[in-house]
Amino acid sequence: MRLEQADFVIFLDADWGATTQRNRQHFLIAELARQLAGRSRLLAVERPVCPWTGPVRTRQKYIEWLRGRRGLRQAAPNLFLYTPAVLLHNVIAARIPGLTALNRRLVQALLGRVLKRLSFRTDRLVAWIHHPYQLEDAGLVGERLLVYDCYDDYLSQARGRRLADLQRREAAILRRADLVLAASERLREALQGRARQVHLVPNGVEFEHFVQAVPGEPSPIWQDARPVLGFTGKITPRLDFALLARLAASHPDWSLVLIGPQEHSAELSRDSAYQEFVAAPNVHLAGPRPYQELPAQMRMFNVCLLPYTASDPFNAACSPLKLYEYLATGKPIVATDIPAVRPFDGLVRIARGADEFERQVAAALEERDDTLRAQRLAAARQNSWTRRAEQVIALIEAALEVG
Repeated sequence: MRLEQADFVIFLDADWGATTQRNRQHFLIAELARQLAGRSRLLAVERPVCPWTGPVRTRQKYIEWLRGRRGLRQAAPNLFLYTPAVLLHNVIAARIPGLTALNRRLVQALLGRVLKRLSFRTDRLVAWIHHPYQLEDAGLVGERLLVYDCYDDYLSQARGRRLADLQRREAAILRRADLVLAASERLREALQGRARQVHLVPNGVEFEHFVQAVPGEPSPIWQDARPVLGFTGKITPRLDFALLARLAASHPDWSLVLIGPQEHSAELSRDSAYQEFVAAPNVHLAGPRPYQELPAQMRMFNVCLLPYTASDPFNAACSPLKLYEYLATGKPIVATDIPAVRPFDGLVRIARGADEFERQVAAALEERDDTLRAQRLAAARQNSWTRRAEQVIALIEAALEVG
């Protein structure tokens, strides 16, 4: 069966449409919808609203839902978004016998009504989930094919009962899934042999968007004449702040600029290296910026940084979006030695330790090689979301033929 004979129900694990959100599921789903226009239709289902905990946990979303803005809406000609409701938030519901099943039946009834309203082909559905906590979504729409898109190592940061619960859920999903997509080679290796099909589908880039950051007139979000070492993304404990603090202290003639939201966690507040880093006079936390503005701001970068802690298991299994976005700017990139960057050795300067990271940044600031810039742009084109969606469509069509 080919995809012109099937429709999609995609269960999101993060809500659609936040202006600063850059998320694999958003990019891949939007590109799938574009390529499948006139063939298939897609319903992206957001996390449910709870009338009891919503006013506290997700106040703005709850208000929008009450006002009718978070029900069924249309994001593209063949892409629809829907926010269902549940009786009680799933974490709390799990503690009350029978309530998880009631939540599931409610969401099932709501989705059935929406699918009927949209005239989806309910006997030819592809369901898509992203996280072990979405086990209850498997089978919810009576799908013909179940896709599990695993884009992070969800188990690496869990402990105790939570780890045991995630392991149980992931094992159940892998038994049920017809097709598993893994965002990194490390994840593919961990999942291989536990599911019928596991395929490597790394993250990608909207090439035409980020190529706008190729040198031009910069966007003045800060005033600093020093060379700029730039980072875009969430500021979390996954970053090697000891390395960054040393870099800032050793080179007051360099400016370190981080664009992205800052995680407020006890781990960061206790991290003396983080405190030292953010207090440095040549460090600028620019805060989150809308996705559409990022290329203009990245024009100011002389070097793009990927300073993840190399020993962290979560980082070892990640596929950083910013790697491909940096490549699409053509600019020099310096990264710590995580597996995702190794296939790009030569285009990315990979540092094993703080001393080498410092030397690689210094070398990157001296780079004047237009050939390297062209090669980075070519690599980014090869890793576009367009290419990723083409790969996924071919994999799903092959799985439907088998099924």
